Amino acid sequence: MFDLDLQSIPGLVEKFHFHILKVNVLKNETKIFLERCPENFQNLNYEIAIQNRWFGNKSDARIKHLFQVFNSRYLAYPKPISLLKKNIHKMNQLDWNWIIYIHLLVTDPVFRWFSCDYLFSLSLGEEFSRDELARNMEEVLKDHIRTNTRITLSAKLITAGKFLGILKGGSYFKYSPLDFSHFGLYYVLYFLQTLSFDINLFPKTNLFRGFYPKKDRFTIDLEELSGNKYIHLHWYGDEPSIQLSFEKEVL
Repeated sequence: MFDLDLQSIPGLVEKFHFHILKVNVLKNETKIFLERCPENFQNLNYEIAIQNRWFGNKSDARIKHLFQVFNSRYLAYPKPISLLKKNIHKMNQLDWNWIIYIHLLVTDPVFRWFSCDYLFSLSLGEEFSRDELARNMEEVLKDHIRTNTRITLSAKLITAGKFLGILKGGSYFKYSPLDFSHFGLYYVLYFLQTLSFDINLFPKTNLFRGFYPKKDRFTIDLEELSGNKYIHLHWYGDEPSIQLSFEKEVL
């Protein structure tokens, strides 16, 4: 199904920063932050958000932490964020799920392992529990965190997955891929292109597994993007040739 010689994507965060990256979706806070941060956000700091009450009654310490997370997760990628801000008032819930998902995959190595390796390895309809996830995480994180922390982190991963709509369940959970979003998939391709990556190689990456357990669905989604003028698409055998149609306002 997949090329065993996986292509690497430049710019993926590999180092664990548990004080910053805590696998929290922060969907409402993300929307507020990206709506209100200025186009020129290089000098943006958390004091502006405190003074203007961006996040209501949240404490100063909480707002400072949010800025640490968002600086790492979003503002480190100015071109994608610029595109996002141009379309932000037209985006729907599915669009947001894709946007938050790709930023988590790129910036959080634990979430990337969870989505692109662990969930990808499950059989169709297979269920898992929080404790099973924590045990599987042992090989990945044994040199970084203790058992109790792995269990806590497993719960956070599951919560994130449920918020993004890729997990369903109570004590046991089933995985299903993100529901299709025109702007969401376009944004993912645009984001990867800004990392100096050849987006035609996307299906040959580990990251692809976090979006598409089966390659044929990607083919269908590309044709859907092409039909709606988001991309110019040609096929050379089974290999796509993708050219993005927009770089400014998309929606």
